[in-house]
Amino acid sequence: MERTVMDEIKDFQFPKSEIGQGVETDEEINEHVTARRQIHEDIRGAVREYLDGSDEGGDNLTRMLEISRSLSERELAASATTERTILFSDFVGSCSLFHDLGDVAAHELIQEYFSISQISISKFSGEIIKYTGDGILALFPNTPLSLKASLFARSMFEMHNKKFPLLPINVRMGVNVGEVIQDEIDAYGTSINLSARLCDASQPGHILVSNIVRLRNQDQGFRFELHNDLFAKGFPVPIKTHFLQERRTYTRN
Repeated sequence: MERTVMDEIKDFQFPKSEIGQGVETDEEINEHVTARRQIHEDIRGAVREYLDGSDEGGDNLTRMLEISRSLSERELAASATTERTILFSDFVGSCSLFHDLGDVAAHELIQEYFSISQISISKFSGEIIKYTGDGILALFPNTPLSLKASLFARSMFEMHNKKFPLLPINVRMGVNVGEVIQDEIDAYGTSINLSARLCDASQPGHILVSNIVRLRNQDQGFRFELHNDLFAKGFPVPIKTHFLQERRTYTRN
């Protein structure tokens, strides 16, 4: 019987590279990455062959699409050697700013949002992949760094709002982890799409994360609050979600 995303999540073990117990050998990593890249190239080739008429009946395309869909499901819980953690951030109510503040003032406030976000993301080894007008897509090498960056950004925005109450910046964020296909101008994939859906479903001042993110970090000092299941367009099953809270603080006896 074909395994589902939930099967992968139930069987998930914390990545060795994130809990300090060693990592795969260089040879194993290289073999894994090479095989994954070959599968991706075969899928791309099947799409091109169908579009240029070489696979007129679509037999090869049908076979490769089945592999592609299966691969996308498994990569929601991909290994730490091939994945990225995705952060989507959105300035809530930015469209009304231009009416409320005027074009020049609204533009300056959005630039301040971008500046605070860039500082927070780069501080924790993240990379901004693109700006979406009033939002940001960023990638991180692992989940703890993305969560630290999200919490740091939220605290920065809270400080800004207290200091400048006439020009508040209300931000919602979504965090997911999985396989990412990246080119010179953008990043793509099922995991990217889910991160965007999480951001859309979040609330101002909140960080909404997928269940796989919680599973990897519940023993890393982070606190999570269960939220509603997300029925996201394009996903066949509801996604369990959690709000990221402030990190736990520990005191010595």
